[in-house]
Amino acid sequence: MTHLGRICDISTNARTGPKCYAGSRGGTLICSGAKGQKTVQNIGRATAWFIFGAIIVLSLVPPGARPITFLPHKIEHAGIFLLDGVAFGIAYCGFERLLSIGAVIFCATIELAQLTIPGRHARLSDFFVDAIAICVGILAGSRLIRMTLRLKSAFAFRPTK
Repeated sequence: MTHLGRICDISTNARTGPKCYAGSRGGTLICSGAKGQKTVQNIGRATAWFIFGAIIVLSLVPPGARPITFLPHKIEHAGIFLLDGVAFGIAYCGFERLLSIGAVIFCATIELAQLTIPGRHARLSDFFVDAIAICVGILAGSRLIRMTLRLKSAFAFRPTK
């Protein structure tokens, strides 16, 4: 069965419903045929795009309107971009390369867009922190969802012959 352009292996059992089996290769998407997994992906998508919008707003507001936290500047950047990466990795598992390329372009665009805001400035160090954090988050999120599905399929009920 094809789902989101990738191959999914779904078997259905009358007692347990659809099951998803984890692909062994990195290029195969672990299907979201199970109802709970689809819910996790939808929540991940909503969270990822919400954080994405928050990053845009917080990056492009004037310096006086930006919230101030007790954390160091680099930790703030790494934290929000890592969190967004994890959410995107969970939401779009199987598309890590495409997500990572888009994420790096997004980080560069955000830093360059700050040049147009009075009082804001682009920093190369911020770009590197943001890009590394979001890419690590994407990989961590996709690995987390794959590991969860592998564990779930390992303990799933399988009828004996």
